[in-house]
Amino acid sequence: AGNRRQASEGPEIIYNPQTEYYYLFMAYDALEIPYNTRVARSKSITGPYLGIDGANVTEGADMYPVVTHPYKFAKSDGWVGISHCAIFDDGNGNWYYAS
Repeated sequence: AGNRRQASEGPEIIYNPQTEYYYLFMAYDALEIPYNTRVARSKSITGPYLGIDGANVTEGADMYPVVTHPYKFAKSDGWVGISHCAIFDDGNGNWYYAS
């Protein structure tokens, strides 16, 4: 798909009745330093899902925005790429992201 060198994984779709959009969160990029989470949205659960730039990620476009990004530990050569997530609301319209 597109210029992607590795498939995405771990999709989670939530529906937000306030915005009337479905949001697709996915683990993205290589299973190493660049590993991250991204999100796209659609008016239909079956898509198409569009990134913030309007690109159709369902057809292989890169997926923006980046929700999480790799982190470099201070005073260390160590990096961690955080991905996979849980999205939930508290029943009062407040949405939370956990990774």
